Amino acid sequence: MVIIPDSPCDYKRPMPPDIRDRRKKPVMLFIHGGSYMEGTGNMFDASVLAAYGNVIVVTMNYRLGVLGSAVSLSLSSKAHTQAFTLLLLSIPVCDAVPSKGPKITGIQYGFPALTLTHRDWFLSTGDQSAKGNYGLLDQIQALRWLNENIGHFGGDPERITIFGSGAGATCINLLILSHHSEGLFQRAIAQSGSAISSWSINYQPLKYTKILARKVGCSYSETADLVDCLRRKSFRELVDQDIQPARYHVAFGPVVDGDVVPDDPEILMQQCLAVCD
Repeated sequence: MVIIPDSPCDYKRPMPPDIRDRRKKPVMLFIHGGSYMEGTGNMFDASVLAAYGNVIVVTMNYRLGVLGSAVSLSLSSKAHTQAFTLLLLSIPVCDAVPSKGPKITGIQYGFPALTLTHRDWFLSTGDQSAKGNYGLLDQIQALRWLNENIGHFGGDPERITIFGSGAGATCINLLILSHHSEGLFQRAIAQSGSAISSWSINYQPLKYTKILARKVGCSYSETADLVDCLRRKSFRELVDQDIQPARYHVAFGPVVDGDVVPDDPEILMQQCLAVCD
């Protein structure tokens, strides 16, 4: 969801949109939390922040858990499954309402802005069969889209701030450390989450993938065969399985894949500190 303010709302005196203000506005991308298993971007009402801060606020969805929130069909190994992130554009204005003061209204436009062609999810085997981290790649793709397109909506691609809480904050931290997102944003706000939290990274991805595979009859010794079997299962059969991780850990979440997350986050942070010093 993209919330674009035409002008700040003055709740003491109704103000119409200032159509003369052609300056590019700062952009804020919100990444929701939910333990990498649940949540959605539209739970966050961005209209108030957009109106008071006079910024463009963007919310998004990204793939979660075993399948990800956008995949809603059988994962056939023969069919090329597509997932997309839906961005909803909303342009609020301040309307004067007698006896009630101004209110925020908006015109909304919805469209599939990001078309993704991966068949995977946060599930990982720790090797090339299922590398995982596609939820993070969704977020990186959203940032690329913003850099290329937000200028058409009055936003400044040189002033993008990413922010989030919980697992969203951990994703913020991981995006800071990933070379894939280099140059795509300028500021970051991480609330109640960090990439060095015990639950931020799944350090045993193959263990939990094998638990899931055993529950649905895909106990193959070769990871490639195991993943192909999982892809032939219905999405409902996979998401209905109860996989309990160790306390304060996650069964399906970001992994150290040597690419999107190139190394242990604590090591990457120490390297960053060494460079800064």
